[in-house]
Amino acid sequence: MYSTKKIKSSKKWPSFLKKSPITKRKTIEKAFAKVGLRNCSGDSDITVNEYYSDFECKPVKCKIVLSARPWDIATMSQRGILSCQSWNESHRCNLIGSIMDPYTAIIYATDGEKTKHGKRMVARSVVRLVYSNKTKRMAVYIDAPYTEEDCVEHILHSAQYREEFREFIAKRVKKGVEVIAKDSYAMEHKAYFIPMSKAVLDLDEEDQRSYRDTWFPYRKIERKKLFGKKAS
Repeated sequence: MYSTKKIKSSKKWPSFLKKSPITKRKTIEKAFAKVGLRNCSGDSDITVNEYYSDFECKPVKCKIVLSARPWDIATMSQRGILSCQSWNESHRCNLIGSIMDPYTAIIYATDGEKTKHGKRMVARSVVRLVYSNKTKRMAVYIDAPYTEEDCVEHILHSAQYREEFREFIAKRVKKGVEVIAKDSYAMEHKAYFIPMSKAVLDLDEEDQRSYRDTWFPYRKIERKKLFGKKAS
């Protein structure tokens, strides 16, 4: 659970988020602990080249971070990776839904280099808790990775990033919880949906709800069916 009290007065948060439905709630709740996932970090096999002169560099191993913290979600496209959800881009307000949704978090690789908004993200994916119509259980889905690389390098490395992220989560999730890391175009989107929460219900579908590369819909479902007891 995260308090929103300091967001309104914070100088680091952009005004479009400070004046959004986020600050109308006292707290933001996340449901990832219910499947055994908490904010954590660990080593990875992802490396980047760190240049210490114009022509010389050394490989640096990245850490992987899994986080449901509002700030990490808010800055997913501010710390080395640009996308349509950067603070001056067209889908910036969709960050509101990702921050408020109990079933949305982020996983990223960082080389530790400091930026204005936190440690640099070399690659990142949105992580979602989704409900399977087939198994009638919650699963973890890893969205497509976004990187700071150009198009060619992104295509070459995205599979590695996604597999690293999948392994990181699979080692930490509760036994029996499915971890999915398939390309969204290979998914049958009717097979899964994101549970509708009170926090997301009143948000505008196009402008404020979480931006979904997967196209997974939001659907209402009894809370007791999600984790076997009352959920967020």
